[in-house]
Amino acid sequence: MTTANPDATRAWLVSQRPDTVDAKIRASLTSQLGVVVNVNREWRFPEGKAPYQVATTAGLTGLSTENCSAALTKVEAAFTPLDRDHAERMVAQLHAVLARRNGSDETAEIAFDVYVHVLLKHPADIAKAVVETLCTEPRRGGGPAWFPTPPEVEAMCRDLSSDRIALRTALRSWKPIDPAQAEVERLEAVYRRLRSEASALETKIGPGPASDTGARGERIEAARLKAEEAAAAKKAWLEAQKTVLDDATNTWKQ
Repeated sequence: MTTANPDATRAWLVSQRPDTVDAKIRASLTSQLGVVVNVNREWRFPEGKAPYQVATTAGLTGLSTENCSAALTKVEAAFTPLDRDHAERMVAQLHAVLARRNGSDETAEIAFDVYVHVLLKHPADIAKAVVETLCTEPRRGGGPAWFPTPPEVEAMCRDLSSDRIALRTALRSWKPIDPAQAEVERLEAVYRRLRSEASALETKIGPGPASDTGARGERIEAARLKAEEAAAAKKAWLEAQKTVLDDATNTWKQ
């Protein structure tokens, strides 16, 4: 899948399901570029329909100045749309299969280009999946399969595209972290890990006097040493954070 060969990319996309494409994008970013994607989702509760989740944001680990452009190129390729001829055939399928609530043939002809335009705004696999769902998916309660409005088609495409859109947005807005700030975040992670380890050791001490000997005394000493290690790590983290804040303040004053 590449932006350099859109026809090949388009053919590959229409042969896949959207969830498969999204999974393969994430796997490719990790295996080839070392970028790990964590998608954050929210529930939607549409009236009269089953609840579902949509992606809202994407977190990226391992992204750098060197690999950001390559990662974005991979994701942009997955937004390759249908060609116009294929989009027109899909709209014709909708017209042939689904019953229209109202409107004359003349009105339907005028609206034809609107539906084609909606499909062409979205990735090829997304558009194909939405049309297939509209043409074949049983309606709730066994009701009639009505011809959708353009906003309904658009909403379905957006929902299926939410993972990809969140990932593209995250890549487009990513900026390199200042080395000093990166060190602050590293020191914070070290502190929080040591503090967690100290807490785990403290819970294993068990009831008894604050000073003890034997096995329990060894557990007390281990917890104490780990707590001191965590305290030192916290001090290093806060000092580094203060340095970054002081530098930012001085830069602002200048």
